[in-house]
Amino acid sequence: MTSRWQKLIQCPFNTGEDGVSRIHCEGLTQGGSIQLFFRRKEDFVDHMAGYCCNRYTHCPIYKTLIREKYPDEE
Repeated sequence: MTSRWQKLIQCPFNTGEDGVSRIHCEGLTQGGSIQLFFRRKEDFVDHMAGYCCNRYTHCPIYKTLIREKYPDEE
């Protein structure tokens, strides 16, 4: 099932989300992934709206991936 967020996501490292509490991102290693789990839906919404769908270059995960996995992209 596709959530309403899928059309809004701008971050190139976001690989999916469940629309409620989990965000999946590209991992630091080949074949790996990062999963963020939020206990409160409000926190999930804040992260999605504040980073994944808007200012993704300010996201700590994006910054780490760029620095560690794609240093030539900085």
